[in-house]
Amino acid sequence: MDTTRQSHRYEVVQKRDYTLWIIPFKSLECAILIAHVVDLSKYGVGIESDQPLEPGFVWFKDRIGGFKGGLLVWGRQKDGKYRAGVKFVPLSRDKELLVQERIAVMRPNQPIHNPEVIISTILESMTRGDTGGQGTSDRPDPVDLKALRSAEETSKEEDLIAQLRSMLSSL
Repeated sequence: MDTTRQSHRYEVVQKRDYTLWIIPFKSLECAILIAHVVDLSKYGVGIESDQPLEPGFVWFKDRIGGFKGGLLVWGRQKDGKYRAGVKFVPLSRDKELLVQERIAVMRPNQPIHNPEVIISTILESMTRGDTGGQGTSDRPDPVDLKALRSAEETSKEEDLIAQLRSMLSSL
């Protein structure tokens, strides 16, 4: 186990492709790509893709670790591939359906209509502790957000929330 992490990561040995939607913070344009999971913890997932991965919102076609979505908090190129860390965001069933409906009408490389709906849904889930049926015992504290990131890259949950609020107010 990496000593800079607060949660044990489990390496995923069998390569399986996952379809995911990424909405980068910079452009707020939907991109659909294929990635595979390289490791998994109770707080997030490490993914790898042939395409660049920018920080933003992520929606998985199939559940990973019981979750449908999260925040891609870091990405970098390594050995000709692109690696990234996704922090799971637990959503209630109603909020998950709301986001799923929005994702279903998105078109790749097109600006998102009313992105504030998705941003505010995720922001509310992060600030109110929405568990999405996952239980609260595994909910990370702000100090526990080092999962899938090294100590020098770690953003605090408050920083992510501030970024989301800033983005929401600029729309």
